[in-house]
Parts: sequence; structure tokens; C-alpha cells
Amino acid sequence: MRLPAAPFPDPDMAFDGPVRDGRPTRVTSTGAIAPRHPHYTDDRVLIAGPSAPRGVVLFFHGQMGAVDRDAGRRWDLPGQAAAAGWALVAPQLGRDVADSHPGKLAKPGAAARLMAAAAPYLDDLAGQETADLPVVLCAFSGGWRASGAVLAGGGLDHRIAGVILLDALFGGIDGLVAWCGTGAGWLVALSGGRCADGHAALARSLDAAGIVCHRQLPHGLGCGTVALLDTGRDHWDVPGPPDRPIRAILRRMEPG
Repeated sequence: MRLPAAPFPDPDMAFDGPVRDGRPTRVTSTGAIAPRHPHYTDDRVLIAGPSAPRGVVLFFHGQMGAVDRDAGRRWDLPGQAAAAGWALVAPQLGRDVADSHPGKLAKPGAAARLMAAAAPYLDDLAGQETADLPVVLCAFSGGWRASGAVLAGGGLDHRIAGVILLDALFGGIDGLVAWCGTGAGWLVALSGGRCADGHAALARSLDAAGIVCHRQLPHGLGCGTVALLDTGRDHWDVPGPPDRPIRAILRRMEPG
């Protein structure tokens, strides 16, 4: 669905790169030069779910991502979530661009506005109201910036039950440790081919904060549980088949 509350387009985003073929551009965090269109104008949000879901997964793809291609077809996130009894909301971030900018999600309360805009469609799929269902944040790769912004001020504090990071520990460690320290929810982070250093840094910070960290997926995921797991898989393969990690993790979540 096309939603005005989607992360993009973001009217406050600066396009101060060189003008090319009459088009404004942005110099990304990786140094790439990207025109506004088509990379930052896609306002689509993938919304899927079973009837009477247990909760909603709010998924953020990484750099060079497209929700229809990657979340939808490549990793079958709608199917993974539904198999565990969960719905899915996956907004398009920067499309097919080497950039992790979270767009409007960087603004206070933006995640709550996005979920409110998606709620009527989720309600139709669910056959019930979904506004009070728990939310699990899930980020792949560069999606860590969006998930960090949501944790810091997205307006969903009362609903966030857990966080899943899929080879996404490129930053935001202090914020994650602070959130884990509140005991408000659980965290499962899977490393693949690129985040070994990030996982080691998070493990050290958790240990320094006195937070117990599991190295295998616990049978039950409740508030305060933290698990850091090494998948041994290629970066782009971490979110999807054959392991289907979203399904496996959500099935371990304890009733709230």
C-alpha cells in the first residue's frame, strides 16, 4: 500500500549533491551519489498477515533493498511471520541505494504514525483490531538505523516486545544496551558474514552492564532475554530460507 506515513519521500531530507541531468542528488553515507528519484520517492509499505495475529513484525530492510523483491519474494517474510501467527509491516526505505537513512522514521513518533496508518489494512486482514498488538522490530543489515530510531523515539515504547537483528550490528550498540537494560523486551541478534565485530562489541557492552547473554536460542523468549547467535551464513542469506529465522524466533516468544 502507498501510505503518506511511509519513511519516504521525506520533505526534510537534504539533496545537496551535484545536480545531474537536471535531477537533485544526495551524497550517501557510503559516498555514493544518488538521485532523489527513484531511490527516495517510494512510499509503499508491504502489509501482510493471517487472521487473528499474535502481534506485528515491523521490518526494515538494508542498503540496496526493495521490500517487494527482498522481503516479499527473496526471504518470504510474510510467510515466515504468518507461520508463527504474526502479521508483517515492511516499509520501503531507500530503494536500491547504498544508504541507510531512515527517512521520516528519524522524527519523533514517526513509527507510531506509520503503524496507525497501516492499522486499517491489518484490521481487514486480521478480522479484528490490531492497534494494541505487540510489535517486534526486525532489521536486516543497514536497517539497524531505522530500528534504532524507532527504539529511541518512535512512539511505540509501550508496544515493543522484542528486537530481531539480522546481520545488522553496524552501530547503535549503546542504544541497544540501554534498551536491554530496561528489561522491556527481548533481543535476538544473528550474525552472518559481516557483523562479527559488531556482535563482539555488543557482547562486551552487555557483559559490562551485567546483562546475561545466551549463545543459543532459548526455548522461551521473555522480557530481559538476550541471545547473540552466529549463523555462519552469507550476509544476504541470513533472513531467509532454509533457516527461516523470523518464524523460528517468533515461535519462541512467550505469551505476554
